[in-house]
Amino acid sequence: MNVSIILRSGNLVVSNMQETFNIVIGGKGIAWMLVMDFVLIAIFVHLWGKDDLSGLWRWTTLATVGAVTASLLLFTAGAFFSKITVFDDSLKISIPFYARTVLLSAVDAQQIAVVSFDDHKGYKPSFRTNGLGVPGYGVGWFLLRDGTRALVAIGSADNAVYIPTSEGFSILATIENPDSFVSLITGIPSEAHSL
Repeated sequence: MNVSIILRSGNLVVSNMQETFNIVIGGKGIAWMLVMDFVLIAIFVHLWGKDDLSGLWRWTTLATVGAVTASLLLFTAGAFFSKITVFDDSLKISIPFYARTVLLSAVDAQQIAVVSFDDHKGYKPSFRTNGLGVPGYGVGWFLLRDGTRALVAIGSADNAVYIPTSEGFSILATIENPDSFVSLITGIPSEAHSL
């Protein structure tokens, strides 16, 4: 746990709040990702050994398949290290390619909730606008069924934490100990929200 000194309202405040919550990705999502990784690697190796492709066509194809393979490998590896960290004044969402920090003052703490997709169908991601979605794993920007935009990091769990912000999007994540996360955010006094 880090200790930091913050200047807040002209006063120095010693703070050490830093709680980390891992994002839970289901085994089914990881299995899909690994299968796609191996298929793309096999295609890359197969194309590498082809002698009948002309120079430019061969290198363009290899570069494209290589870039897609590398991106997918980064998504897969990043899934194991995805987390949300709560600091005194911000949330840091660490997910592959879509990491973001949101000030707690921009979070609507009263509307944060653990939602079940069975009971609250409006919170379920319906359309991916920029990200990756395979069965059991979704990460990136999605439109929810209620039409709102969300930064999503979900596994195959039926429950997720819904975090609305004043920045034009919400955050939807399946995390370990979702009730502890919600209690931590909603229990932060209003003075901690102002810088």
